[in-house]
Amino acid sequence: MSQLEPGSKYLTFSLDLD
Repeated sequence: MSQLEPGSKYLTFSLDLD
């Protein structure tokens, strides 16, 4: 998941790092 959505960008960011 490299797409940052305007509501889950924080969650996506964490998943992207993990």
